[in-house]
Amino acid sequence: DCLWYRTNGVSSTLCTAGGCVWLWWAGYVEGRSVVSSLGRLYSASLALTVVLSLYLFVSHRHPDRGGFEGFFMGVARNPRITWFTPASTLRSANRCFDWKYFCEGRPGLNAWIAITWACLCGKLEESGAAPLALWVIAVSQMLYIVDYIAFEPAILSIHDITTERFGFMMAFGDLAFVPFGFSLQAVYLNVTGYDPPVPLLALAVILQVTGFLIFRSANLQKHRFLTEPDRPLPLWPSRRRPRTLRTELGISAGPGGDNVMVDGWWKWSRHPNYFGDFLLAAGWCLSCGVDSIWPHFYVMYFGPTLVHRERRDHYNLIERFGQTWRAYEHVVPYRIVPGMY
Repeated sequence: DCLWYRTNGVSSTLCTAGGCVWLWWAGYVEGRSVVSSLGRLYSASLALTVVLSLYLFVSHRHPDRGGFEGFFMGVARNPRITWFTPASTLRSANRCFDWKYFCEGRPGLNAWIAITWACLCGKLEESGAAPLALWVIAVSQMLYIVDYIAFEPAILSIHDITTERFGFMMAFGDLAFVPFGFSLQAVYLNVTGYDPPVPLLALAVILQVTGFLIFRSANLQKHRFLTEPDRPLPLWPSRRRPRTLRTELGISAGPGGDNVMVDGWWKWSRHPNYFGDFLLAAGWCLSCGVDSIWPHFYVMYFGPTLVHRERRDHYNLIERFGQTWRAYEHVVPYRIVPGMY
């Protein structure tokens, strides 16, 4: 059975952003007060993560997923609250609340951009001007969120939604690490007022643009292939049907050969979207220069996280496709970085 989702990200984000702007414009909230309260906000977010994870662990008990592993990795893949209609007969997105989908695309992302822009507004309140690098970070991250919301249906085909169980690990990432880890660069620039040399900032912008283009086009290609496999890939020069292991390359590797694409960005590495995401993160961190390690914590944490996630994907896909995935590894040997890893 298919699950139904209500993709109302545009209206939800506009309401949230409009509310934040009005609170700041009316003088009820100052950017510098948000920055000075980040420690307390993070503590509250962490407490909320623990409470939510305990609730999910208790309410979706499973005999094979108990103990710490069940709490940390999660018990249910799509934990939901339904109203009026049994889950087994649910056919309306208006009658359910999906915890994982909500946390993936609502509170964390909105809080992230709110903190970033609070840092910018706080700097303007203090000195009447802000470093160019802080403007670059604020605009770049805002465009990243806008793009995410604009292509919200494509999120339904990512590994987090389709495969991962929802427990403390994912909840912490969505509710704590995303808003407070991804905004570290803006916080650093707000506190220090640092403005890197123009050539260094230009290199950072190039990394951000390149990473964003790879990340977005790779995800769109994957979503197009999963939903409309006979149509050409978006943002790619070829206008033919995407190649697969079996139909185009003549590799008969068992069930699922038609469902493994070797075209577009996906013929260069098995996770090109991770590569683009990492380049984007590196560009944000480089906007803060190289004088301090603090703003680079994000990319130092994010890199190993992507490697660990790729390994989890690997074992899940071996279990799903078997020898077909082994054949794909032979055709596309690089895991994340084309030509390197």
